[in-house]
Amino acid sequence: MLIDSHCHLDDEKYVVLDEVIERAADNNVCGILSVAADILEWDKVVSIADTYNNVWAALGIHPYGCCDYQKIKKSAFESKKVVAVGECGLDYAGDNADDKKGQKKAFIFQLDLARELDLPVIIHTRDADKDMGDILSSEYKNKPFRAVLHSYTSGWDLLKIGLDLDFFVSASGIITFKNAPEVRANFEKAPVDKILVETDGPWLAPVPFRGKICEPFMVKYTAEKLAELKDMKFEDIEDITTDNFFRLFNKCL
Repeated sequence: MLIDSHCHLDDEKYVVLDEVIERAADNNVCGILSVAADILEWDKVVSIADTYNNVWAALGIHPYGCCDYQKIKKSAFESKKVVAVGECGLDYAGDNADDKKGQKKAFIFQLDLARELDLPVIIHTRDADKDMGDILSSEYKNKPFRAVLHSYTSGWDLLKIGLDLDFFVSASGIITFKNAPEVRANFEKAPVDKILVETDGPWLAPVPFRGKICEPFMVKYTAEKLAELKDMKFEDIEDITTDNFFRLFNKCL
């Protein structure tokens, strides 16, 4: 069985959610972590998790919405289906990256929250390797925390920092893209007992679904590519990545 460790089931592109969940189950995807990246999404994400036995929720604020971090209330994490903080992190790409100071402040706030709640953190990082590495190292030294670098596309140096801190790293459909050799190289080097698989749906549909709405069932194509990169049997990748998921998100057990 497989776990889609990062999907946005609240997105309006998923018109009939029952069918999305059913297609996942038909393709041996037995669990989905539905992730909120905007505080306005939190209630819907928790409601979805409460509706489906095999769906869990993660609540966070994406760096582009960093100014909302002061609205976070710990009471939102009281549901037994909420198993992580995130996604949160740093994103210095594009026009929305002007407030780097605010992004850092919001990220550290959510790291503190995760440590207080004893929950793992789902980390989003793009074009911010130096600052992200500095924050991860210094904050972990202050007080350890558990984390996954989700849909990882940054450099090996930052990934090495995360792995040295005993973090996990998650592969999305990007590892199937022709123009992503460096991403594949990172996952070839990363230890398999630290790798998760995800869709990041409804975006980043893997080959052969490029350009289509990405659904949780498609995570198997990412897992197949990971098995190829690792020269392992697909069934072994299924077992290992699922075990890794439950080791990190232990509240799901």
